[in-house]
Amino acid sequence: MERIKCTPKVLDITENTTLQPENYGGWLAVNTGTANVSIDGYVLEPGDGLDLTALDPHVLWNKQIQIVILAAGGKVRITRFIYSEAK
Repeated sequence: MERIKCTPKVLDITENTTLQPENYGGWLAVNTGTANVSIDGYVLEPGDGLDLTALDPHVLWNKQIQIVILAAGGKVRITRFIYSEAK
């Protein structure tokens, strides 16, 4: 059985940004702030999340992720999962 390591990469974002594909697979974004945010056009209220972690470890995300802070107090915690072969 092939073993795969998963290393999470976590960012807290408080201003508009676009994340580039960087060798990661699935990802999870949660609005941890007090105002609405938009992630790839999906508006998230405080406490809401967007979960795209169900990708197979061999699949790499190949699209930018656009994060827009819609009002003061918006904050996104995004966790991207980087997979590698376990040695």
